[in-house]
Order: sequence, then structure tokens, then C-alpha cells
Amino acid sequence: MNEGLPTVMIFKGVRFQWTGATTEWWRYGGQLVSISGELEKLLAPVLHRQKRKTLTRRDVLTYLETAITAQAARLSPDWKCTGDLLPSLTAGVPDAALVTAFLEQPLIKTLHSELVFDDGSRGDQVKDLCRLNGEAWAKKPGFYPQFTLNLGEIRATPKEFDYTRLLVLIAAVEIRRHLDLYYPTRNLLLRKCHHDGCGAWFIAPRMGVRSKFCCSVCRVNALRGSRR
Repeated sequence: MNEGLPTVMIFKGVRFQWTGATTEWWRYGGQLVSISGELEKLLAPVLHRQKRKTLTRRDVLTYLETAITAQAARLSPDWKCTGDLLPSLTAGVPDAALVTAFLEQPLIKTLHSELVFDDGSRGDQVKDLCRLNGEAWAKKPGFYPQFTLNLGEIRATPKEFDYTRLLVLIAAVEIRRHLDLYYPTRNLLLRKCHHDGCGAWFIAPRMGVRSKFCCSVCRVNALRGSRR
């Protein structure tokens, strides 16, 4: 063990780093891969409807808000500001006071982001389905953000580590990213599906910021329900 050196682990486009029991990030990463697999199973219907194969940060948000198995996460102090903000995000107009409280959280205040280059060469390949953040590779050159959160000192071993906290922070990072985009443009691209049988968070097309449904399946099902 290299005392004083940080453990660094990237998950869903968020670079977590902390000092503590060990620098062997893969001992923690194996557990996160297992959790990611569980989330993919739980959210398989959402991924299928949206014609995607990999989890993104917004899928983690959907899981934390709706899944029965995420109840412990919703009771955690880290979730409170995020959970309080969700209703106004659903309405499409973030509440200023709740946004202020969300942004004043110590870890969110110190969130660092950098742009990573995607040369567009992997957009059509099948082998590597997505970037580290879970989003599809671009088909033309461009940049995408990668975020860093410094968790400070954590002495928990891989078996004792609070992985639920990482999921809550991943969801918070996604919200912070879209708040940064919202205030210059007044267009909130992070939306919640209005179909009662779904409720998944999704990214609205830039020319369709009033989109109410995450996919055509939910749109059709909602229309059928309204005619009954």
C-alpha cells in the first residue's frame, strides 16, 4: 500500500478519488461492476424502450428515484438536496432556492470537470459500445465532459465501502451538468418521462425541449391510456 497516494476510480464518467485503506482501485471497482450489472437488469425495460444497451448517469438517477431497492439511498443525507430538487426539474423549471441548496453542498461546490476528446472513429463499431460515461461514441470529432470528485479520506475497506453514496453522487453530477447548461439557455434537456408506467429520466433533443416522453413507446402508450 502506498500511504498518502489517492485511490482513483472512474465510473460513469465521474473520476472519484480518495485517500485511505488501499490504492488498489480494482478491489472497489469489481463491486461497482457487480452493482452496475444489477442496475442494468432492473432497468432493462427502460433501456429496451429507449433502444440503448448501456447505463448512463441519468439511468442511475432513475434507479435512485424509483427502485424499491434504492430506498436506503433515498434516506441518506447525500440524497436530500437532490431529492428535493427533482419535482421542479420534472416540471421543467428548477426552483432557485432548491438549486442554491443543491449547489452549496461541499462536494458539488468542488466538482471539477474537463473536456475529453472523442475523435469520432468509434461511432460505428460494435465492440466497445460506449464511452466511460455510458453514452454512445460520437460519429464525428468532438469533446465530452469528464468530472472529478475528491472524497477526501476514506478508511473503509472494499467490503465496508459505501457504494450507494457513489451512485447518489453520480446522479448529482448529472443534475449539476444540466443546470450548467440550463441557465445560459433556459432549456432544460434533462427531462422525466410523463408516462405513468415509466418515469425514466432522459435527454430531450435540442430542438424538442418540450418532449414529455422518453421514447415513442411511452408516447403511444400514454395516448392509448388517455383515450380510455
